Amino acid sequence: MVAPVYEVSGFLDRGQRGHLDKDRIRHLIRVDHHDLPGGTWVADLRIEFPIEKSWLVGRDPIEAFDLENRYQVLAKRLASRRSRPAVATLVMETVVNPLKAYFAGVGAPWAAEIDSVRIQVSGSPLGPTAARLLVLTDDRELRPEARHALDDWWSEMVVAADGRGLALLANRYATLDELSAREYADSLRLDLDYLSPDE
Repeated sequence: MVAPVYEVSGFLDRGQRGHLDKDRIRHLIRVDHHDLPGGTWVADLRIEFPIEKSWLVGRDPIEAFDLENRYQVLAKRLASRRSRPAVATLVMETVVNPLKAYFAGVGAPWAAEIDSVRIQVSGSPLGPTAARLLVLTDDRELRPEARHALDDWWSEMVVAADGRGLALLANRYATLDELSAREYADSLRLDLDYLSPDE
């Protein structure tokens, strides 16, 4: 399987470049091996197609990354694109879609501070009775103003979800060091681009 690689420095603004460098643009991964020409090179994981191996005969391969751990990031990214866990339509409509819109709109200033968002669900994943967000930062706590803004937005979602039979519990904020293994195992990362509803 191959994916296209192209140079994007002329197309990304400063904010987008920061998101790319922090691996927050889920369909792009920066390739940065020192043998690449100058510029900002990315692999676009939205496009993959198989090729016959003979196409590669006589071509000199270029490594994608200077650091080995970047290959691990790529492996996880590819795996997440294929796993696409099913989420109840109720959760998609009352939590995931509004959250995606929030971070694309008024919540955009806070998105860069957040490492990831996970969701814990009571009941079965496809028949939930309650849910809460786990909002994770890397090593520093989320700033109070960001927490208040997210909690205010969440309060609006609580009212909407309650009318549909889903109890939304208070958000849990933690650094990656503070989150317990049990909370991690009992929750689902919201890769907002790739989650699919159950219908």
